[in-house]
Amino acid sequence: MAIATRTLNRAARRATVKAINSTFPTKSPIPLSTLTSRGFIEADRVAMNKALPKSNFPWLFDNEDNGVIYKGRKIVNIEDVETGSELERYTAQAPRTGVNTQYSAIRNDIRGSGYSLTELPISVRYYVDDEGKEHYVILDGRTRLEILDGLGVKSVIVDIFEIEKNGDAIRISQVYNRYRKPYGEGSTTDIEQCIIQLGEENALGLPWSLKNVYVKDPVELKKRLDVTGSVITKEAKALSNNKLKPDQIAQISANVINKFAKSDKTILIRKFNNGGSVQLFSEGLGHVNNELVMVKHFSGTELNVGKLAELIYNQREWLAADPKRQLHILLYCGKPNPTDPEGSWKKATVGTFMTKWIDFKEWTGIPMNQVKVLGAIPQIRSLNETYPMHKIHYFD
Repeated sequence: MAIATRTLNRAARRATVKAINSTFPTKSPIPLSTLTSRGFIEADRVAMNKALPKSNFPWLFDNEDNGVIYKGRKIVNIEDVETGSELERYTAQAPRTGVNTQYSAIRNDIRGSGYSLTELPISVRYYVDDEGKEHYVILDGRTRLEILDGLGVKSVIVDIFEIEKNGDAIRISQVYNRYRKPYGEGSTTDIEQCIIQLGEENALGLPWSLKNVYVKDPVELKKRLDVTGSVITKEAKALSNNKLKPDQIAQISANVINKFAKSDKTILIRKFNNGGSVQLFSEGLGHVNNELVMVKHFSGTELNVGKLAELIYNQREWLAADPKRQLHILLYCGKPNPTDPEGSWKKATVGTFMTKWIDFKEWTGIPMNQVKVLGAIPQIRSLNETYPMHKIHYFD
């Protein structure tokens, strides 16, 4: 009877402490000394719930239709969170292309200011194995977990998710990475790697793998490029919380599609990320600057003929110094549209832009004897029969 009474008393005391903690939640941030002495307690979890209610993050916690079930917020032992599991490769921690550059800053912040209860906690993927053992696999927040462990903290508050498909785990963890600013911010390279990993898991919903986008038939290749580009665009927008600019999406799409190209001859979309790369490409084809010829590259993506006129105007003194000098303009598409690479390239080079430029010249009547829009740089593999990608398409 005495043992039973003591057991009941202990249970009553725990219930009382829990009630008190729920009534008087912890103030944030929690000093590191407090965490190392007592770990996280119920009052901390209550304070975090008040600061970060589920309703504020529907993009994280309301994804049951997508196979991601939020199970709530819980205090677990750090040693119980798995960071070496096979399942961990299905998280944003795997696609990340380098060590978190803010590791020292995060560590110093926790040591100096304490642990914030107003930031989303570490998240884990929960499952029960065939033997009935529970597992908590790190989903997001590995850096903070490692830091807390290294500083001697024994427990941690985590958000728990049940995720059926590995592809959905990859997506939600990458969204976490992009959400956290400035710490843990994912780069466009991280998103590229994430999409490639989704492709490896057959989680993109494509009828072909990323490795098999290329086919010799130009009609089928155009279809595959358009469809693949549309899927990549949709994924990139979702993974970035719609924070990417069009040129970033175009770069991601081109890099992902070109990932499996074995050589320059099998690149599907030639994307020039800066002026230097397009210059190197044209120099390799013999278009170099010398005493009598100046080569300039111009992206017609924005159809801004006035900008091209300004480029030519800025070379007037160089041209006037010698009537034999020539200014050669090579057109290219700076931002091939992932959903219509063929159409966007034509529009920026051999199509709409060139038509507008001819109309502009005729309208102004300005003689341009020393200026020549020489040609366009082919960039789309599905147009290779008409516009071979290994050479310049000349207008004359």
